[in-house]
Amino acid sequence: MSDMFGIGQGVQAATTAASTAAQMVMTQNAMNRANSTAKDVASNIQQAGGYANNLLNPYATAGTNALNSLSNGLTENYLQSTPGYQWNLNQGEQAATN
Repeated sequence: MSDMFGIGQGVQAATTAASTAAQMVMTQNAMNRANSTAKDVASNIQQAGGYANNLLNPYATAGTNALNSLSNGLTENYLQSTPGYQWNLNQGEQAATN
């Protein structure tokens, strides 16, 4: 007994098509869920970074202010007016003259 009308092949083709369509729908749903999760995670990471920056801002500001003070204040005239410089200069001059 053979399938003269191809009914078996037609049923198999319809089953395969339905199965493929179902897989495509599930794949699309999985991709949508992954995309949504990624957006949520990215938002959370961005919030955590902002929170961390807010915690570190006072230290960054203090460091920047210290660097500006040091770079603006360490001139030759300023260093020559410090007690350590004057003492070393006097010691060096005494050693050279004695």
